Amino acid sequence: MVVYAENRKFARATLKSPVIVSKLNSRNLHTARMVNYSSNGMYLETDRLIPPEQEIFIGFENLPSGFSTDAPKGYRAKVIWQKKLKESIFDYGYGVNIISAYKIPKSQTRGVRRKQDRRKHPRRPYQKPVFFTGQNKYFEGIIKNISQNGAFIEINNNFSEGQSIRLVIPGTKIDKGMMLKSSIVRKDKDGIGVKFLELKKQRRP
Repeated sequence: MVVYAENRKFARATLKSPVIVSKLNSRNLHTARMVNYSSNGMYLETDRLIPPEQEIFIGFENLPSGFSTDAPKGYRAKVIWQKKLKESIFDYGYGVNIISAYKIPKSQTRGVRRKQDRRKHPRRPYQKPVFFTGQNKYFEGIIKNISQNGAFIEINNNFSEGQSIRLVIPGTKIDKGMMLKSSIVRKDKDGIGVKFLELKKQRRP
């Protein structure tokens, strides 16, 4: 097991925010998440495999709270280290050093918008338990992100795309005797993506 230990001159602050990454001057943009940052570096997570020493572009469509309003919306950075992630919605984590602020070309900004808003209802990070029925059984999982019409549930089980389930999210209005009928629209090694369909009243014993 490789342990990454950095003697940082500048301490990093935890702040999770969606970003996009790409090779410099590339039109191939990839969604990512900033997890923490300092004045000279960041820790990012993404599904894109990027080799160490690669110089990349990091961009924000909207600056996260905690950033100055006059902060750059794009950075040129170099990947210092990489690790494979096991307990994340993303496949890889990266430590990067900031080289300089980077002006986002208009063509690249348009690419960011298309990439991040590809869903009619964009999803936001979420962390709540969810209970649902399917295959005539009860299951428990963790919702990792959610939108007005769907969610991604972290769970290990052999589900199928197109399968119908009924779920309850404790502590929300989707509770108190109501179950939300949903359909599984995708699956991967981490869990299932579901589309919300309609509310159904639970049968009382």
